[in-house]
Formats: sequence, C-alpha cells, structure tokens
Amino acid sequence: MASKDDGAQDGDDLWPGLDGMLAEAAGVRRKKGSPVILLTTGSMNPIHRGHVIMMDVAKQGLESTGLTVVGGFISPSHDQYVKGKCQRKKLHFEPAVTRCGLGELAVAGVPWLEVGKWESCTKLHQSWPDFPVVTSALARVVGSAAEVLYVCGADHAQYTGAHTVVVGREGDRLPRADPSRRIYAFTARSPEDSALSSTRARTAMKVGDWAEADRILGRAVLSQIASAGLYGVDSAAATAGVAALSEASLLASSALAKGWRDIPPSTLDSGLF
Repeated sequence: MASKDDGAQDGDDLWPGLDGMLAEAAGVRRKKGSPVILLTTGSMNPIHRGHVIMMDVAKQGLESTGLTVVGGFISPSHDQYVKGKCQRKKLHFEPAVTRCGLGELAVAGVPWLEVGKWESCTKLHQSWPDFPVVTSALARVVGSAAEVLYVCGADHAQYTGAHTVVVGREGDRLPRADPSRRIYAFTARSPEDSALSSTRARTAMKVGDWAEADRILGRAVLSQIASAGLYGVDSAAATAGVAALSEASLLASSALAKGWRDIPPSTLDSGLF
C-alpha cells in the first residue's frame, strides 16, 4: 500500500493497483472462474468505516455466489459536485486531493481496495462525471479481463440498473436480486455498521465527541483530520481529544493484561474497523 498516490491530480496512476488486479483476474480466468472488480463513488466527505464495510460486504456476498472479487476502487467525487453540495447545505468543503488522501488512510489495511482518482482528476474533467461515466471509464481500461460491478447503498439503487451490487442498511428495502442481469443485494452485517455516516462524523467532530468520531471514521482518518485541522475542527483541541482516546486505549489494554475484565467497551480503541 506504500505505493499509493498521495493526491488526486496525478494522471499517471488514476486507477492505482489495477495492474495487479488484472494479473489476478487472469489467474482466476485460467481456473475457469469469474473475476470481478468493484467500484463505488460518492462525496466521501469524509470517508468513513461504513464505506469500507460496504465494499467488504459486497465482496463477501458476491464470493458466496461463486464470483471472485480481485479488487475494488473507492472513487471520491469531483470537486465541482462536492463543492456545490457543500455550498447548498452550508457544509465545510475539502478538495478532492484531501478526500483522496483520507481515503488512502481508510483503505491502507485492506489489500484489495484502492482509491480511484480518475473521477476527481481536474486535469481530465472540468465538470463532474457521474457514476455511469466513471463506471464506463473503468470498464474500458479493464476490458474483457474482468467484470466491473458498481456498488452503492439502497438509497442510490433507484438510479442504477444492471451490473450493480446494492448494500443496504438494516431495515432498508432492497431491490430484487437478479444474477442474470448482474443485480445483487446484500445487507450490512450489524446495526452498528448501518449507523456509520459522514453526516454523523461531521456532527461528532463539530461538538467535540472524539470517541464517536473515532468509531465512525477510524483512528487513522480522524488523526489526520485532527492534525491538519480539516472540516473546520480546531487542530489543537482535536489532536488533544484524539490523544485522550489513545491514552484510554492504553489504560484499557494494560488493565486487560492484568486480568481486569470490567473495562467499559467505550474505553476500547475502535481502530480502523
């Protein structure tokens, strides 16, 4: 994962890790298997654990049907779309280079996932390419080596069609699965997975609830937001809040090592997952 780009503007590697995915796909095809590459898009403002979990649920679900997922891309949206959305909703805007960087931190521990930058690259696009355009772009470079399936939440399913994987939250109404049209539907593993959102993360950071922000974002993403003062947070206060979480985690680990079993779960480090 150390070879990943650290920005959204580098046109030399808009689909990082794709060569490795295609090599793995060739091996799957030699064994008469069906290789798949997953793609999801969205503001990722900021990216959170739910985005990664959604992709993992899609991967596990597809592989239970006999397909082989050889890789996947999380593609943060173009600045034109995200900036306009933030202005309308009076939200703090972070550019694609920042959102892609946070994305790389979020997927750093997931070997099969990468951050796609084709969509957000302003050298290629002066305006926002919507998800069908992004999906087609990836499908073109993948060619016949693997099938590209678009992954989305249930709230977005109405805008999609064939070649889609819908991952719903608990209680969502999912579309009917139709493998003949490459339409699949799965549900997040737990209510906790369903409660993760960028809106909740921004709210938690705004009110200084660093434990909740950590639960939603994961420590790596939250630490970067805190140290860089992103999303309007006060860097000093946020960094102190994250440090306090780390101290609580160390205390909890030390207590458990000594055989104490009554540590409140809220004191434990949520980590990336």
